[in-house]
Amino acid sequence: MSWLAPAVAATAVSIGILTGVFVYLARLERRKALALWAGGWGLYALHAALILVIERFASGSGWLRSVEWLCSIASAFLLLWGTFAWVGRPLRRRWVLAAGLSAAWVVLADAVLAVGPVSPAAAFTLELLPVCLYLGMAVSVAGVTLLRLSDVRGAGAFMAAAALILWGLHALDHPFLRPVPWFAPWGFVLGAAFALTAALGMLLLHFERAAAERQRLQAQVLGAQKLESLGTLAGGVAHEFNNLLAGVLGNADLALRALPASSPARICLADIRAAAVRAAELTGQMLAYSGKGRFMTEVVDLAAAIEDMAGLLEASIDGKAVLRYELAAGCRIEADAAQVRQVVMNLIANAADAIGPDGGTITIAAGPATAEAACPDGDLPAGRCACLEVRDTGCGMDDATQARLFDPFFTTKFTGRGLGLPAVLGIVRGHRGTIRVRSAVGRGTTVRVLLPCADAGGPTAP
Repeated sequence: MSWLAPAVAATAVSIGILTGVFVYLARLERRKALALWAGGWGLYALHAALILVIERFASGSGWLRSVEWLCSIASAFLLLWGTFAWVGRPLRRRWVLAAGLSAAWVVLADAVLAVGPVSPAAAFTLELLPVCLYLGMAVSVAGVTLLRLSDVRGAGAFMAAAALILWGLHALDHPFLRPVPWFAPWGFVLGAAFALTAALGMLLLHFERAAAERQRLQAQVLGAQKLESLGTLAGGVAHEFNNLLAGVLGNADLALRALPASSPARICLADIRAAAVRAAELTGQMLAYSGKGRFMTEVVDLAAAIEDMAGLLEASIDGKAVLRYELAAGCRIEADAAQVRQVVMNLIANAADAIGPDGGTITIAAGPATAEAACPDGDLPAGRCACLEVRDTGCGMDDATQARLFDPFFTTKFTGRGLGLPAVLGIVRGHRGTIRVRSAVGRGTTVRVLLPCADAGGPTAP
């Protein structure tokens, strides 16, 4: 058909332009998936260009036809690999083996066809049947993987997945419909349409993920600014209140010393002093939330510190839940040991409250971890760090509760003061760490505290 050559040329140019966009994005963002997709679409553009050359200038060239199919195999392999990289899954070895066997089949079939005369139909089936089986399976699996595992559920994911699946099914019927003279040109146009749609869908999917990541980072920055503002306010109020309490406690102590033991006023003064002490503890929690508390840092073995608290932790949950430990030795942080114990106590107390009287399990884990990137809401650097994790099988939290989890004086408990988790956040931020919470209603809660690891050497505090 006279229109087939322009259609093939338009396909090669269009895919080539999209390949250039993928290459630019891969160089700009340093993402493996984008680089693999760029390679896959580049080879597909080369495949289309070879079809044009063969049809116009070298229709009898067997080796050039083999190169064309090798480009198709490599293109499908890179597109599949890039899709697995996009969803964060490793490519299984069987796909690598299948691609290698398909490429070897093309070379072997070309050698067999060069030796002896074979009918055109038999030659076509011999060379293409296994290859098209691989192409159809690889591209279809890439589409299903995007549809099932993509973290972005938008038009781009659906567009790319649907096009890849249809393209893969079309590749499976290619060995049977390609020998039909009237269908062959239309078959190429149909495959090219699927390929172009898949490439555009992948680009749209990338931009959708970038927009989602930008919104997530903006929300984290706004949350960090909100917590910083509340911390500044709480710290200022706590400092002023602490100064007033110092006068109350000092005068109460002086009055108690001046009064005889038999004076009935001693009872009132003792109550005043006890209330002032409780108020001082409250201001201490507010200072911890603001990150302005006084820390006496030393090298602390996180697992050993938790083991030493085992008896106290068991007593604090009062038989409400079973406490399990997953502790890895040798995880050392530079921290205030008393403040670390306070963090553990507060997290365990909240987990026990979430479980309630029906019972459940609280798991406390400590060990090394890796911070993949610097956290926007803390000073934790990327690299090796220490992880404290508390998991419970309690009632969990909805999104509205999680959004206010670290607000001072916010509580869902009748007897709570709403300063336990804010104090934990302040202590963690004061130690240049970060905290992450994952929860769902009816599925429990997991709190992860990440702290920088201590340098080797120095005294260790349990």
